[in-house]
Amino acid sequence: MWSDRELEEAEYQAVQALLPDPPKTYAACVGLCQKGRWGAVAECWNTGKTRSMKWYLWPFPMRFFNWDRQGAYLGRRRKVT
Repeated sequence: MWSDRELEEAEYQAVQALLPDPPKTYAACVGLCQKGRWGAVAECWNTGKTRSMKWYLWPFPMRFFNWDRQGAYLGRRRKVT
């Protein structure tokens, strides 16, 4: 005969087999920050990392940049596709 604990474990395993996999996490840009002595603009990501801007964007001041979840870009608004 099965004990109550074994029945609970069997039910738990059956339910776990039916549940979908947990959602995966994706890196997303959450803002812009300035770093260093000269105030270089960098992208801040939800993974806790900061990434430097592309080299051709370095001469522009921070007020010309905007950002979305894909990263920073030059200009006010990115086209929605």
